[in-house]
Amino acid sequence: MDLAYDDVGSGPVVLLVHAGIADRRMWRHQVPALSERHRVIAVDERCHGDSPWAAERTPHADLLGLMDHLGIDQAAAVGCSNGGRTIVDAALAAPSRFDRLALIAAGLSGFAMRPSWLELWQDRVYGSLGPERLAAYRGGADLTDAEAERIAVLQTRMLVAGPDRDETALAPDVWELAVDMALREIRTPESDEVLLEPPAVGRLHELTMPVLVLSGDADVPEILDMSRAYATGIPGARHVRIPATGHLPPLERPDEVNAALLAFLGDAES
Repeated sequence: MDLAYDDVGSGPVVLLVHAGIADRRMWRHQVPALSERHRVIAVDERCHGDSPWAAERTPHADLLGLMDHLGIDQAAAVGCSNGGRTIVDAALAAPSRFDRLALIAAGLSGFAMRPSWLELWQDRVYGSLGPERLAAYRGGADLTDAEAERIAVLQTRMLVAGPDRDETALAPDVWELAVDMALREIRTPESDEVLLEPPAVGRLHELTMPVLVLSGDADVPEILDMSRAYATGIPGARHVRIPATGHLPPLERPDEVNAALLAFLGDAES
């Protein structure tokens, strides 16, 4: 197994899968809190963080492969953004391997995003390149260092702070780490991502384990659409909304997220 991961604590297993704009460092507050009573495994998905790059990747298969490698028959899983999509796809592919899921600002395979999603990226992020450089980038040209740094800042402002806030809404250490993770992801060559088929969007009723949906009210509206789809499409799902919070609640609001996760995981032990 070539994926990078941290393995901390002992007890019932909890897997932590990061957002697409981040890496396993985003769980810096959750690992110590959860590992007091659980074995916590925070993984870097392929092409992120310290895990290797590949021209093609299948995130949910990688996660199941990591569980096989570590001899884990069943676990709870917590996923943020694309990491939420990963754990849902893995749970649909192998439902007996997961006893509960926590979906934080989670993506959803097969979900049709509104056109405003691409417009937002154009207006807030990639439009900053200008028409010529944007055309060159879409044609395969690399970003310059200055362009990559600017994109990382704009992307973090739009997503991690949220479209109606700016960096002043975030603690300086949260902003600094979020920009650093975004820049690392931007500088990584793109790869082809293979998602679950058929996708999760039409199969949420198949998820029969306990599910917690957690979202920040300041997140991008199109991402909040997916949280609502989970909350209404999964039988018995519980939806916790955190006010004045963007796309990475585990970093921005660790106390609230830790309390919600500990209560959710504690239900499994009672």
